[in-house]
Amino acid sequence: MTATTVLILAAGQLPDRQLGPAPLLHRHPLDLPAGSDLALQRISAHYRRHWPQAQLVAVIDEGSHSHYSAALHNIDQLLTIPPQASIGASLLAALQRINAAEVVVNPITSLPTATRLPSCAVVLGNETTARQNWSAFCTPQPNGPRQLRSKLVPGDADEPASHHFTGLLCASRPALLQLLPQLNSEQLHDLAWAAALLLEQHQAQVMHTPWYDLGHRATYARSRRSQLVSRSHNRVVYEAAGDLITKHSSDLQRLNAEARYLQALPPRLRRHFPALLGISAQQGLELEYVPFPSLAELYLHWGIGPEGWAASGSASRRSWPN
Repeated sequence: MTATTVLILAAGQLPDRQLGPAPLLHRHPLDLPAGSDLALQRISAHYRRHWPQAQLVAVIDEGSHSHYSAALHNIDQLLTIPPQASIGASLLAALQRINAAEVVVNPITSLPTATRLPSCAVVLGNETTARQNWSAFCTPQPNGPRQLRSKLVPGDADEPASHHFTGLLCASRPALLQLLPQLNSEQLHDLAWAAALLLEQHQAQVMHTPWYDLGHRATYARSRRSQLVSRSHNRVVYEAAGDLITKHSSDLQRLNAEARYLQALPPRLRRHFPALLGISAQQGLELEYVPFPSLAELYLHWGIGPEGWAASGSASRRSWPN
């Protein structure tokens, strides 16, 4: 991977960009619901951990470089380009500004999971599902060619289940520079068309990985579950079978204190905390998984409106003791 450059596409027209399931509250990259700076941190940390020799380049709009802060220590280069009309145009503009043999393309809305990728590959989700507002590939006939179902064309009830296109692809820089100009202005809005040309003209390998995407309402809960963070003395795990969070800790005194705190909450306050469903030395804490947005997402980034603020304020005053 020494000759590989990872292009993290954070540029593009802001009105067309969205991280998380809600509309934008403000027209600024750092006010995207999931936080573009946080997404850049997660993406760059993945490549630093698994591909330490790769060159990490974040592609951003001119004038926005000062808005990224915590993520910059993992980035080798901030590449600023003029605002483009589509993600394909942003990729083409970036490719013309770098000198790399091989390129990994990673949109900022896609959290990578693969630890290794071939030099020419298209990355698809590892599960087949009914398509919604995303692009996907399906094989209607066993061992037949993969057919693109673009997000630019709505699906219908008869469409077969398909593998999501994650937005990630790998190719040589010359190959990408050769195929992107083949796409029309509409197709440049969907990188899956570039992926389809890689499969058709360059026999790209198909990789299947878990798909965690920050840009679709339907994938929001799954993406959040994938990003659970454990502290040094804790281990927090999502248990899919019971839709639970289990929490283990090497600091049993702190863990027991947390359990006692949750058990002692008066009923009017318990609704603000995950329910404690069980505790044992072997299982640790078993907590209800709450798939809803965090307070930061609701109050700092999403437009809940004056009525939402007023209702939440009066509810808080009723809940907390004087």
